[in-house]
Amino acid sequence: MLFPVRSSLSPVGGAAARAQSELLTGLVAYWKLDEASGTRVDATGRGNNLTDFNSVGTAAGIVGSSAQFVAASSKYLGCASTADLTMGTSNFTISAWVRPDTTGGVQVIAAKGSTAAASSYETSLIACHSGLSNVCLFSISDGVTQRIVAGPVLTTGAWHYVVGWLDRPADRIYIQVDGGVPASEILVGYVIPSAGLPFALGRSTFGHYLNGRLDEVGIWKRVLTTAERASLYNGGAGRTYPFA
Repeated sequence: MLFPVRSSLSPVGGAAARAQSELLTGLVAYWKLDEASGTRVDATGRGNNLTDFNSVGTAAGIVGSSAQFVAASSKYLGCASTADLTMGTSNFTISAWVRPDTTGGVQVIAAKGSTAAASSYETSLIACHSGLSNVCLFSISDGVTQRIVAGPVLTTGAWHYVVGWLDRPADRIYIQVDGGVPASEILVGYVIPSAGLPFALGRSTFGHYLNGRLDEVGIWKRVLTTAERASLYNGGAGRTYPFA
């Protein structure tokens, strides 16, 4: 079992301190993406390590180094389905720092799904969707149809903190960018299928690749609080595991 850790190095007070110390609760995967090449390790130690496909590169990140994806070379990181990455009826949050190099096309931050059809995805976080004026998106699927919520257009050549989450008591999905006001859409009782579908960073398994960088990607099986999301955003400077 993982227990919250309070750092003695960067003392802060009030809600920010509580958020910082509680961010390990419900955390099921976290990729710092500091590796120069090869396997990207799940920093939580839970074993959700990502295989490197087509030589994902490295570049300066929001904290340390980041993974550099090139859409034209079909670069991505991925793994088979795990219990940690299968959401089913859970509340969950996925967050990532992304620095797009270009707009256009459908550029995926993270996705869990099949190659059969877009509606077969379990969930996806998208940096850019040209069919919707290049906005970023968060989506879930019940195995038949998708439900999406749209955020703003992300600026190329700049880092953005993108968070998507599902709140079952509220029956809504949300997206928030750079600590701004979240957007939401109602779900009407969607249940995400637990079909053993693969997980990837930098592409969907339908073939939409990211052209840009990713850093500090985390998944929680709960809804992060406003203070916790603000702590991770950290005024635009980011924060890394174990969030000290």
